[in-house]
Amino acid sequence: AQVERDYLATCQHIAVDSMRPSVITERRTGSVWYMPGGKSYMARLLWDAGANYLWSDNENTGSIPLSFESVLERGQSADFWLIKYHAEHDMTYRTLADEFAANSRFKAFEQGKVYGCNTLYHRYYEETPFHPERLLQDLAAIFHPTLYENYTPYYFSTLANE
Repeated sequence: AQVERDYLATCQHIAVDSMRPSVITERRTGSVWYMPGGKSYMARLLWDAGANYLWSDNENTGSIPLSFESVLERGQSADFWLIKYHAEHDMTYRTLADEFAANSRFKAFEQGKVYGCNTLYHRYYEETPFHPERLLQDLAAIFHPTLYENYTPYYFSTLANE
C-alpha cells in the first residue's frame, strides 16, 4: 500500500508541470536497438513520469527490435535518452560515441541529457519490480528537474563528460 501511495504521490507532484519532454531508451546492441513497446510497463512509467515516449503508439507489450536508422529518424530530436547497461566502468559520452559514432547525432547526446543506469552497481532489475515508485521518482526528477532540486537518484544519473 505504501508503494502505491508513493507512486501516486509522485504522479500528482509532477501533474503541475504541463511540459512533456520526449524520450528514447536503451541503445543499439549489435545491429538491433531493442526499444520498449508502446504498451509495455516501461512506456507506462515514462508516461506517468511526465514524458512523451516516442514509441507510445506501438501496440507491443514487450521489446520491439528496431534498426538504428529507424530510431535515429524518430528519436533524433528526443529531449532525453535513458540507457541501462552492465559494465565495470560507468558509461561516459566518449564511451557512448566510441561504441557507435552515430550515437552523437542525437539531440539528447549533443545537449548532455543522456542518463545511464549501470546495473552492475545498481540493483535495478532486482528492485524495480517491487519498488516502481523509486524508478518513477528517478524518471520524474530527470524530466522535471525544477520539481526535484535536491533529489538523490536511486538508479539513473547523467553520463559523465570525458
